[in-house]
Amino acid sequence: SFEHEQEGDLIKIAKHISAKVEFWITGNNDAVGIAALGVTACITVEPPEYKVKEIVIPASGLPGATGTVAAHFSPTLRKSDVEVEVRALGTESGASSKSALAFIGRIKRKGSTTRTEIRSVASSCPRVIAATLTLVPQVVGAACQASVGIVVVPYQTVVSLPERVSPEYATALPTVFLASWLGLIIRGEMDPSSVLLIHDVTSSGCPYPLLLMITNSPPSQLLATVPSSFKLSVSITRYYVPSPTTWKPKNYRLPWG
Repeated sequence: SFEHEQEGDLIKIAKHISAKVEFWITGNNDAVGIAALGVTACITVEPPEYKVKEIVIPASGLPGATGTVAAHFSPTLRKSDVEVEVRALGTESGASSKSALAFIGRIKRKGSTTRTEIRSVASSCPRVIAATLTLVPQVVGAACQASVGIVVVPYQTVVSLPERVSPEYATALPTVFLASWLGLIIRGEMDPSSVLLIHDVTSSGCPYPLLLMITNSPPSQLLATVPSSFKLSVSITRYYVPSPTTWKPKNYRLPWG
Protein backbone atom coordinates (compact mmCIF):
# COMPACT_ATOMS: atom_id res chain seq x y z
CA SER A 1 0.00 0.00 0.00
CA PHE A 2 1.22 3.50 -0.84
CA GLU A 3 0.29 6.90 0.37
CA HIS A 4 -0.40 9.77 -1.98
CA GLU A 5 2.70 11.22 -3.70
CA GLN A 6 4.57 7.92 -3.34
CA GLU A 7 3.65 6.72 -6.81
CA GLY A 8 7.16 7.53 -8.07
CA ASP A 9 8.63 5.12 -5.52
CA LEU A 10 6.33 2.44 -6.84
CA ILE A 11 7.68 2.90 -10.36
CA LYS A 12 11.29 2.75 -9.15
CA ILE A 13 10.61 -0.51 -7.33
CA ALA A 14 8.94 -2.05 -10.36
CA LYS A 15 11.83 -1.18 -12.66
CA HIS A 16 14.28 -3.13 -10.49
CA ILE A 17 12.24 -6.29 -10.17
CA SER A 18 13.09 -9.34 -12.24
CA ALA A 19 10.41 -10.66 -14.53
CA LYS A 20 10.85 -14.07 -12.86
CA VAL A 21 9.30 -12.94 -9.58
CA GLU A 22 5.77 -12.03 -8.68
CA PHE A 23 5.08 -8.41 -7.76
CA TRP A 24 1.87 -7.43 -5.99
CA ILE A 25 0.52 -3.90 -5.73
CA THR A 26 -2.33 -3.37 -3.33
CA GLY A 27 -4.28 -0.34 -2.25
CA ASN A 28 -7.19 0.57 -0.05
CA ASN A 29 -10.64 1.32 -1.41
CA ASP A 30 -9.95 5.01 -1.89
CA ALA A 31 -8.46 7.45 -4.36
CA VAL A 32 -4.91 6.41 -3.46
CA GLY A 33 -5.68 2.76 -4.13
CA ILE A 34 -7.18 3.56 -7.50
CA ALA A 35 -4.18 5.76 -8.30
CA ALA A 36 -1.87 2.85 -7.47
CA LEU A 37 -3.66 0.77 -10.06
CA GLY A 38 -3.29 3.58 -12.55
CA VAL A 39 0.44 3.61 -11.92
CA THR A 40 0.42 -0.16 -12.33
CA ALA A 41 -1.09 0.17 -15.78
CA CYS A 42 1.68 2.62 -16.74
CA ILE A 43 4.37 0.24 -15.45
CA THR A 44 3.14 -2.65 -17.58
CA VAL A 45 3.44 -0.57 -20.75
CA GLU A 46 7.21 -0.10 -20.35
CA PRO A 47 8.74 -3.55 -19.70
CA PRO A 48 7.32 -5.96 -22.31
CA GLU A 49 8.25 -9.02 -20.22
CA TYR A 50 5.70 -8.07 -17.56
CA LYS A 51 2.37 -9.79 -17.81
CA VAL A 52 -0.54 -8.39 -15.86
CA LYS A 53 -2.58 -11.19 -14.42
CA GLU A 54 -5.33 -9.10 -12.91
CA ILE A 55 -6.27 -5.44 -12.58
CA VAL A 56 -9.61 -4.69 -11.00
CA ILE A 57 -11.07 -1.26 -11.71
CA PRO A 58 -14.87 -1.61 -11.87
CA ALA A 59 -16.55 0.86 -14.21
CA SER A 60 -19.06 1.76 -11.52
CA GLY A 61 -16.37 2.34 -8.91
CA LEU A 62 -15.33 0.21 -5.99
CA PRO A 63 -18.25 -1.18 -3.98
CA GLY A 64 -18.57 -0.70 -0.25
CA ALA A 65 -16.66 1.47 2.15
CA THR A 66 -13.56 -0.74 2.39
CA GLY A 67 -11.76 -3.22 0.22
CA THR A 68 -8.52 -4.14 -1.50
CA VAL A 69 -7.54 -3.92 -5.13
CA ALA A 70 -4.50 -5.62 -6.64
CA ALA A 71 -2.41 -6.10 -9.72
CA HIS A 72 -0.42 -9.30 -10.22
CA PHE A 73 2.68 -9.68 -12.39
CA SER A 74 3.12 -13.40 -12.96
CA PRO A 75 6.62 -14.80 -13.62
CA THR A 76 7.59 -14.92 -17.27
CA LEU A 77 7.17 -18.35 -18.87
CA ARG A 78 10.33 -18.85 -20.88
CA LYS A 79 10.62 -21.29 -23.76
CA SER A 80 11.96 -24.16 -21.65
CA ASP A 81 9.86 -23.49 -18.52
CA VAL A 82 6.77 -25.08 -17.09
CA GLU A 83 4.14 -23.32 -15.01
CA VAL A 84 3.10 -25.41 -12.04
CA GLU A 85 -0.14 -24.87 -10.16
CA VAL A 86 0.96 -25.43 -6.57
CA ARG A 87 -0.92 -27.84 -4.35
CA ALA A 88 1.46 -27.91 -1.39
CA LEU A 89 4.53 -25.98 -0.26
CA GLY A 90 7.15 -26.99 2.26
CA THR A 91 9.78 -25.03 4.12
CA GLU A 92 11.83 -25.43 7.28
CA SER A 93 11.86 -23.60 10.58
CA GLY A 94 14.24 -20.70 10.48
CA ALA A 95 13.99 -20.41 6.70
CA SER A 96 14.50 -16.96 5.20
CA SER A 97 12.85 -15.33 2.20
CA LYS A 98 15.75 -16.65 0.11
CA SER A 99 15.48 -20.26 1.27
CA ALA A 100 14.38 -22.94 -1.14
CA LEU A 101 10.77 -24.07 -1.02
CA ALA A 102 9.65 -27.56 -1.85
CA PHE A 103 6.56 -27.56 -4.04
CA ILE A 104 4.09 -30.10 -5.35
CA GLY A 105 1.61 -29.34 -8.07
CA ARG A 106 0.19 -29.96 -11.51
CA ILE A 107 1.65 -28.60 -14.72
CA LYS A 108 -0.61 -25.88 -16.04
CA ARG A 109 1.36 -24.52 -19.00
CA LYS A 110 4.64 -25.18 -20.78
CA GLY A 111 7.01 -23.05 -22.81
CA SER A 112 7.03 -23.21 -26.58
CA THR A 113 10.16 -25.37 -26.80
CA THR A 114 9.62 -27.47 -23.69
CA ARG A 115 9.93 -31.10 -24.62
CA THR A 116 7.01 -33.23 -23.56
CA GLU A 117 9.18 -35.26 -21.21
CA ILE A 118 9.16 -35.38 -17.44
CA ARG A 119 11.15 -37.94 -15.53
CA SER A 120 9.00 -40.45 -13.78
CA VAL A 121 9.98 -42.44 -10.71
CA ALA A 122 6.72 -44.33 -10.39
CA SER A 123 8.16 -47.50 -11.94
CA SER A 124 11.14 -49.66 -11.07
CA CYS A 125 13.66 -47.13 -12.39
CA PRO A 126 13.77 -43.55 -13.67
CA ARG A 127 12.37 -43.27 -17.16
CA VAL A 128 11.05 -40.59 -19.46
CA ILE A 129 7.42 -40.13 -20.36
CA ALA A 130 7.49 -39.18 -24.02
CA ALA A 131 3.83 -38.39 -24.42
CA THR A 132 2.40 -35.14 -23.10
CA LEU A 133 2.94 -33.24 -19.88
CA THR A 134 -0.71 -33.74 -19.02
CA LEU A 135 0.09 -37.43 -18.43
CA VAL A 136 2.11 -36.47 -15.36
CA PRO A 137 -0.41 -36.38 -12.48
CA GLN A 138 1.75 -34.32 -10.12
CA VAL A 139 5.32 -33.08 -10.08
CA VAL A 140 7.74 -32.23 -7.28
CA GLY A 141 10.60 -29.75 -7.22
CA ALA A 142 12.30 -26.98 -5.27
CA ALA A 143 12.47 -23.28 -6.08
CA CYS A 144 13.84 -20.11 -4.48
CA GLN A 145 10.87 -17.88 -5.20
CA ALA A 146 7.78 -16.73 -3.40
CA SER A 147 4.70 -18.51 -4.64
CA VAL A 148 1.14 -17.31 -4.92
CA GLY A 149 -0.34 -20.54 -6.20
CA ILE A 150 1.93 -20.61 -9.27
CA VAL A 151 5.62 -21.53 -9.70
CA VAL A 152 7.54 -21.18 -12.98
CA VAL A 153 10.67 -23.34 -13.25
CA PRO A 154 12.76 -25.04 -15.97
CA TYR A 155 11.09 -28.26 -16.99
CA GLN A 156 14.29 -30.25 -16.32
CA THR A 157 14.07 -29.44 -12.60
CA VAL A 158 10.80 -31.22 -11.85
CA VAL A 159 10.06 -34.93 -11.63
CA SER A 160 6.79 -36.77 -11.29
CA LEU A 161 5.66 -37.50 -7.74
CA PRO A 162 5.71 -41.24 -6.97
CA GLU A 163 2.16 -42.56 -6.76
CA ARG A 164 2.41 -43.80 -3.17
CA VAL A 165 3.92 -40.58 -1.83
CA SER A 166 1.40 -37.97 -0.72
CA PRO A 167 2.07 -34.28 -1.43
CA GLU A 168 2.14 -33.61 2.31
CA TYR A 169 4.86 -36.24 2.85
CA ALA A 170 7.00 -34.93 0.02
CA THR A 171 6.82 -31.28 1.08
CA ALA A 172 7.58 -32.29 4.68
CA LEU A 173 11.02 -33.48 3.60
CA PRO A 174 13.90 -31.27 4.67
CA THR A 175 14.85 -29.26 1.60
CA VAL A 176 18.38 -30.66 1.61
CA PHE A 177 17.03 -34.21 1.31
CA LEU A 178 14.51 -33.27 -1.34
CA ALA A 179 17.27 -31.62 -3.35
CA SER A 180 19.44 -34.73 -2.97
CA TRP A 181 16.63 -36.96 -4.15
CA LEU A 182 15.97 -34.74 -7.16
CA GLY A 183 19.68 -34.81 -7.88
CA LEU A 184 19.68 -38.60 -7.86
CA ILE A 185 16.89 -38.71 -10.38
CA ILE A 186 17.80 -35.75 -12.60
CA ARG A 187 21.60 -35.61 -12.44
CA GLY A 188 22.59 -38.98 -11.06
CA GLU A 189 20.55 -41.10 -13.48
CA MET A 190 19.98 -43.69 -10.75
CA ASP A 191 18.98 -47.03 -12.26
CA PRO A 192 18.72 -50.70 -11.20
CA SER A 193 22.50 -51.12 -11.49
CA SER A 194 23.29 -48.28 -9.07
CA VAL A 195 24.47 -48.60 -5.48
CA LEU A 196 23.19 -45.92 -3.12
CA LEU A 197 24.72 -45.05 0.27
CA ILE A 198 22.78 -43.10 2.91
CA HIS A 199 24.68 -41.94 5.97
CA ASP A 200 23.04 -42.06 9.41
CA VAL A 201 19.76 -43.56 8.22
CA THR A 202 18.36 -43.47 11.77
CA SER A 203 18.63 -39.70 12.14
CA SER A 204 15.56 -37.50 12.35
CA GLY A 205 16.67 -35.83 9.14
CA CYS A 206 16.18 -39.04 7.13
CA PRO A 207 12.40 -39.51 7.26
CA TYR A 208 10.20 -42.23 5.85
CA PRO A 209 9.06 -40.31 2.74
CA LEU A 210 12.63 -40.14 1.44
CA LEU A 211 13.05 -43.90 1.71
CA LEU A 212 9.65 -44.40 0.14
CA MET A 213 10.63 -42.22 -2.81
CA ILE A 214 13.81 -44.20 -3.26
CA THR A 215 11.94 -47.52 -3.23
CA ASN A 216 9.87 -46.32 -6.17
CA SER A 217 13.08 -46.08 -8.20
CA PRO A 218 15.28 -48.66 -6.48
CA PRO A 219 19.00 -49.12 -7.03
CA SER A 220 20.44 -52.63 -6.98
CA GLN A 221 21.70 -52.09 -3.44
CA LEU A 222 21.00 -49.55 -0.74
CA LEU A 223 23.72 -49.24 1.89
CA ALA A 224 23.16 -47.39 5.15
CA THR A 225 25.42 -46.27 7.97
CA VAL A 226 24.25 -46.03 11.58
CA PRO A 227 26.03 -44.56 14.64
CA SER A 228 25.53 -47.53 17.01
CA SER A 229 24.25 -51.10 17.27
CA PHE A 230 21.30 -49.86 19.34
CA LYS A 231 20.22 -47.49 16.62
CA LEU A 232 20.81 -50.25 14.09
CA SER A 233 18.18 -52.45 15.74
CA VAL A 234 15.77 -49.49 15.82
CA SER A 235 16.51 -48.85 12.16
CA ILE A 236 15.72 -52.43 11.15
CA THR A 237 12.39 -52.25 12.95
CA ARG A 238 11.43 -48.78 11.83
CA TYR A 239 12.39 -49.09 8.19
CA TYR A 240 11.84 -52.83 7.73
CA VAL A 241 15.43 -53.28 6.57
CA PRO A 242 16.07 -57.04 6.27
CA SER A 243 19.86 -56.80 6.49
CA PRO A 244 22.10 -54.61 8.73
CA THR A 245 24.48 -53.84 5.86
CA THR A 246 22.79 -54.36 2.52
CA TRP A 247 19.22 -53.64 1.57
CA LYS A 248 17.90 -55.03 -1.71
CA PRO A 249 14.84 -52.92 -2.53
CA LYS A 250 13.15 -55.79 -4.41
CA ASN A 251 12.61 -57.46 -1.03
CA TYR A 252 11.46 -54.25 0.62
CA ARG A 253 7.98 -54.41 2.09
CA LEU A 254 6.04 -51.29 3.02
CA PRO A 255 4.40 -51.22 6.48
CA TRP A 256 0.94 -51.08 4.89
CA GLY A 257 1.60 -53.93 2.46
